[in-house]
Amino acid sequence: MLAAYARTNRILEAEMLFNEMPEKNVVSWNSLIDGYARNGRIDKGLELFWKMRERNVVSWNMVIAGLARNGQINEARVLFDQMPEKNVVSWTTMIAGLSRNGRVDEARTLFDRTPERNVVSWNAMITGYTQNSRLDEAFELFEMMPEKIASSWNTMIMGFIQNGELGRARILFDKMRQRDVISWSTMINGYILEGRSEEALRNFCDMQMDVWVKPNEGTFVSVLGA
Repeated sequence: MLAAYARTNRILEAEMLFNEMPEKNVVSWNSLIDGYARNGRIDKGLELFWKMRERNVVSWNMVIAGLARNGQINEARVLFDQMPEKNVVSWTTMIAGLSRNGRVDEARTLFDRTPERNVVSWNAMITGYTQNSRLDEAFELFEMMPEKIASSWNTMIMGFIQNGELGRARILFDKMRQRDVISWSTMINGYILEGRSEEALRNFCDMQMDVWVKPNEGTFVSVLGA
């Protein structure tokens, strides 16, 4: 119940329930910390974090993510360096936070040091480059990926489109062996953003011929905008 309150932004009810609990375990503490972080009250989350008798890696990850989202990237980095044990989420959270705050080279250094990377780690670093308009480095990293899934292709395609490189996005889109609804919707939206309504509608028609994909609400919203 506590976690449900925290996830649905009912933070006052989460606080009341937490305070009424006779025995609190690490999950209870983490749930309230997560609630504070989601509601932009990372100061309260941090205060609670330091009161915990026992912290697990999830506790650390939540606070680091909250600090990074709040722009307190230096504080997030200090905590990251203090972590007694890190998992792939810890590394990825810090990489994404540094990238969002413009510290892409520092993020890349961490990425290269990450002991075990997964697809999310690679996508986070690629997104970091595209968010900072460093497309060539993003694409170089994309090409280095040992295994690409649809979300990896979509991340790179979206990065090209967000930086005005629709042509490069299209080349990559055409190379995809299996596209999902996000792939198609991203490409359609890219054409709409450039005022190329006919091509957007043509892609929507092509999408409907793809037996593996069905348009979602976002796709229809984009097409109506054409």
